[in-house]
Order: sequence, then structure tokens, then C-alpha cells
Amino acid sequence: MNTGWYKRSYRRNLVDMHIEDWNSEFLSKLNADDYLDCLKRGKIKSAMIYFQNHNGHCYFPTRVGHVHEKFKGDGNEIKRLVDLCRENDIDVVGYYSLIFNTYEEERHPEWRIKGYDGLTKRQKSKAKDDPGSARRKGLVCPNNPEYREFVKVQIGEMLDYFGDIEGMFYDMTFWPDVCNCEFCKKRAKDDLGLDDIPKINWKDADFKRFIKRRHEWMGEFAHFVSDYTRELRPGITVEHNYAQSVAGDAFSSNTELVNDACDFTGGDLYGSLYNHSFAAKYYRGITKNAPVEYMTCRCDNSLSQHTVTKSERALECEIMLNVANHAATFIIDAIDPKGTLDKRVYDRIGSIFEREMKYEPYMSGKPLTDLAIMFFTDGKYNSDGQAVNNKNASVGASTALTERNVLFDVVAGNHAKSLDNYKCVIAPHITGLDPECEERIVKYVENGGSFYFSGAEEPSLMKKLLGVEYVGMTDHIINYLAPKRSAKKIFGWFNSDYPMPFDYKLPIVKAESSDGVLAYLTYPYTHAKEDKYASIHSNPPGVATRVPTVIEKQYGKGKVIWSAAAIELDARAAYRDIFANLIEELIPKSARVVLSNAPRQVELSLYEREGGLQLNAINLLAGDEWLALPSFKVKIASSEKPSSITSVTTGKSIPFSYSDGYICVTFKGLKLFEMLEINW
Repeated sequence: MNTGWYKRSYRRNLVDMHIEDWNSEFLSKLNADDYLDCLKRGKIKSAMIYFQNHNGHCYFPTRVGHVHEKFKGDGNEIKRLVDLCRENDIDVVGYYSLIFNTYEEERHPEWRIKGYDGLTKRQKSKAKDDPGSARRKGLVCPNNPEYREFVKVQIGEMLDYFGDIEGMFYDMTFWPDVCNCEFCKKRAKDDLGLDDIPKINWKDADFKRFIKRRHEWMGEFAHFVSDYTRELRPGITVEHNYAQSVAGDAFSSNTELVNDACDFTGGDLYGSLYNHSFAAKYYRGITKNAPVEYMTCRCDNSLSQHTVTKSERALECEIMLNVANHAATFIIDAIDPKGTLDKRVYDRIGSIFEREMKYEPYMSGKPLTDLAIMFFTDGKYNSDGQAVNNKNASVGASTALTERNVLFDVVAGNHAKSLDNYKCVIAPHITGLDPECEERIVKYVENGGSFYFSGAEEPSLMKKLLGVEYVGMTDHIINYLAPKRSAKKIFGWFNSDYPMPFDYKLPIVKAESSDGVLAYLTYPYTHAKEDKYASIHSNPPGVATRVPTVIEKQYGKGKVIWSAAAIELDARAAYRDIFANLIEELIPKSARVVLSNAPRQVELSLYEREGGLQLNAINLLAGDEWLALPSFKVKIASSEKPSSITSVTTGKSIPFSYSDGYICVTFKGLKLFEMLEINW
């Protein structure tokens, strides 16, 4: 076993193998030597290898489960592959699917996750004749004690059979549905005194108590699996897939409590590079050990079509974004049902990793940032059922700040240990706030911190920081923020005659006074459902009110700005400018560590390293066509003049200037990525 393997591993791979066994062709051509050849072509340092799959088929001898037909008898190619990887200095991590187990769901009806109607997702999918994958995926409940014992036995079987592997990865550690099985009902009764599983209602206190307890149940299950694995094999690393913390809905319960059971943080995510950047920063902030692991699919757009591969340039964009965030890159491939791999794919991966390898010695250091975004994994809901929530508003804020060259961290909402290191903290559409975290926020502002938040899901925080009372939500679904004349500098184009429109309900609050109010609520002339209207195509503003919608106030030694609407979520340039102006009220440019006139698609990152600093610039809109960007400057606040600046990308010395407490460097012709080492 290669302990501490993850600290030296930045090039990782998994070959998706959720292959059935009803056809003798399936995995018939799987060959360990060919598989290993692909890993070598791809310059892979660590290989995650399937020991079992979502179908419940095991790739090892098991006395309690089902062995895939390919792996019955002698000559197990997966075991031979594991041994070959060891011989070739490639780390091995085993893959095991929790909760998603179709074979065992069919064999054990009493293990099934059941909805409110007593039916499984598969049963409902088949009844609707749904062609999607839901009809293929059997789900078993982690609260079922028999299933837990089954998992323990299989963990022991895997570890005995495959030997001293470096790690185990457990997939799907989340709730795919609100389970109403007898064991969940019993735990709800024993833990919460509830006679039944509450129906979905985010305004209902019992339902919110139940969801919070489900988070704890899933965290406890993750620890149960991790602890038993480590008990059998001390020194092994354990990781649970933490993708649902970002990608999942409010019911998944893939929260920091699951991450606490992991030796490092990682997960498979799909989306734009802006979403990728947000998730990498969130992972970076909560991991126990570096580097974090960002999993990306080599297929374009998903594994559902494994014959389509991303271009080399598109894949390199994702890999270099991981470099910029000091994350390990984990490439997910998909095997052909017959068991073959496309060697051309690994030649492409290998050519990119060949270029990535020169950065690996430099992927360490402490991030230097100006502010933090608070992301609440237990608050990804909107109690009024609207499309705005903490998750999408946080990603919107992340994108807006990136476009304005503002450096930031993403911190774990209720699980953030301290906010005191940040000059400014923002909580987009804050939801799911625990009393302890609320107190941390209040103390942070009281002691001189600057805080922005939006929405009205947390009336207690609004009352404490702003002195306002939440009354309810507007009946109108089109609402306007009408800025006061004195706030023209912030709101620019918009004013009381031509206010900012939002196409969702906004909170109504009652303030103690008009002090600090920057904007008021304006309604349309008529309700959208009425037959009479002002304009056939729209619902223009017409009824002004004195209901505050944006407030700026001093609290203790600090400052607070609150917005009724999640301005940060809107991607239109005028809205992004206003959001940036609000943040500048809290943290002026003169207080920031980095200033730049970089084009909006450039993300900057700065690290403090032994002997100097590291500055990275990446073009998030590079895509398949790398066009050179115009030159731009970056100024870094520093009390010390560097002795030299070197480009790790080109190996060349970079000219710079130093004056008035700023290091100034110019990027010329950036196409994708450049890393600079600033030496004292």
C-alpha cells in the first residue's frame, strides 16, 4: 500500500463499467494488458477500478451477492489488472456503489427505498413507460440494518481479494428519494417523535426537522462505511462521491457530514467552466487533505454517448482549470459493453497530461482572496417553490466576481469554522441557516466584517442585522426594484421611473425607519393574471411603494447590505455591474489584494508559497478555439518588491514593475492558461 498516494497524484482515471451480464458478449473482450496500456498512454498516476457496479454485479468472488458472469471462475481480469497496476507504479483505488444496487433491490423487496406512495422510482418509471435510466436503477435504503450488514460483508470480501490497494471510493452516498420504508419511519419516530414521514413542505417545521435528521443519517452511514473500511485495512484512504453536494437537490443529504467521512474531497460534476471553478473552490475549502479531486468526463457531453469524445483543446481547458485551483484531475471514461477501450482517447489524454505535468511541483500554497461566498448544502431550496435558491445564486455570484477580477473562496455555510479571515462575506439567497452559524455571522459583522445577503428565508438574521420585519411575499410574479436618487452611483441606468425588473416574487419587509434604504419595491400596474393590462407584451412598473428592497446599514463596527432580490443570479451585464457596485460598497478596490483590467472571461488566482507568490490566469471561454486575448495588467498588493517573476508555462523571465505598494505585471496574448512564480 502506497500511503499518502493522493498527495503525489494529479493524474487520475476511472473507466465506467456499469455493464450488465445477460449477454455473453458483455465484457468478453476485457483484457488487463490492453487496459494497462491505455493507462500508460494516458500518463495516469492513479487508477480507480470497478470492483462492483450500479447493477449490483460484483467483479470479485462474493458469498452474499451476485458475481458478474465475466468474472466467475478462474482468470479474473480485474484482479490481474490490479496486480499489473501495482507492478507499474500506478495507484489503485477500488470502486463500490452504495444505495444504487439493482440486483439486490430486485432480490430484497424489504431493502427498497420507497416513495410516499409506497412505490420505488423504478416502479413509477416503468408505470409511466419512461425510457430514462430511472427504470434501470434499483435503490436500497441505507437505514436498513440487513443492507448494512451486506455492505460490511462485501467490503471485507473486496479487501481480502484485491489485497493492499491504496484507497476505496464509495459512490452514490446520498438519498435519491424521500424514503418511506419501515426503517426510515421507525427512525423518524425514535429520533423525532414523528408518526409518519412528513410530506414535502419547506414551510413546515416538522419537515425541516426531518430533512436535517436525514442529513445526519446519511453522514452517519458514510462514517459507518468509512470506519469499517479503515478498521479492516488501516492506512487505506476512503472517499465518498461528493458531487451531489453541488449538483444535487435539497433532498440528497450529500452534505459536509458525508465529506467528514472522507480523507479528501472529490466528485464528478458536469457543466460550464464557471460551475467547475465554483465547485473546485468549494471542495478546496472543505477538504481534509490536498489536493482535492475534480472528476470530469472525457465524453462530450456525458457518458450516455461514450463514442463522442471532447476535443483536445476543450479537455485541456478543464484540466488547466484544475491546475489553477491546485486540484487533481480525474478523467472518467466509459468502456464499450464488449470490454474494449479506445486507445485514441488515451493518446489524447496523455498528450494533455504531458503538458500538465510541469505544473505539478507548483500546485501548493495558501490561496489569497478578498472575500468568501457562503454556500449551504443544507439550504438548496426555496420555501415558495421559486427558481432562485442559495445554490444557483452562489454560482451566479461566483461568475459575477470572476468577471470582475475579484478573488474569492467558497466556504461551507453552516460548517465554516470562522469568517474572520475575510474582509467581506456574501451569502446569496441565504437559506438553511443554523442558529450557531447565524451567531457567527452576527459576531463577524459586529467585529468589523462586511456582509452581503439576499432573499428573506432567514427572518431572524434580517431582524438582527437590519432591524426589519419579514411580512410575507408579494402576490405579483413580476416586481421591480426602484432605486432612490441618492443611490444612482450604484444602480446606474435604473431609477424610480425605470426600475429593475425581476420575474419572481419578492419579500415584503417592514423597516423601523428609512435610514439606509437604497431602493423600494414597485409593482406593475396590474397583476399578470388579470384581464386588464397596461401593455400586451409586458407588465411595466406602475405602482410605487415604500417597501424597502435594498438596505445598507452599519452594524457594530461592520457594514451590511441586503437585497430582496438575488441580483447576483441575473447574468445580464447591467445586473452584474450593480452587484459589483454593491460589493464595492463593502470592499472597495483599494482594499483588495488584486486589481486588474483583464477581460471578463479571465479568472485570476493567487497563492502564497514558500519564497514568494503564484499568480495564475485562465481563459474560461477558451473552448475549442484558442484566440489570443488582448494584453491586460494585474496589480498585486505587496509590501515587498519581488526579485524576479518567471513564467512556469514558458520558462521565461517576465518583466514587472513595483510602485506604491503594488507589483504590476502584464499578460500578453493569453490563449488558455499561464502560471507565474513571483520570487522574493
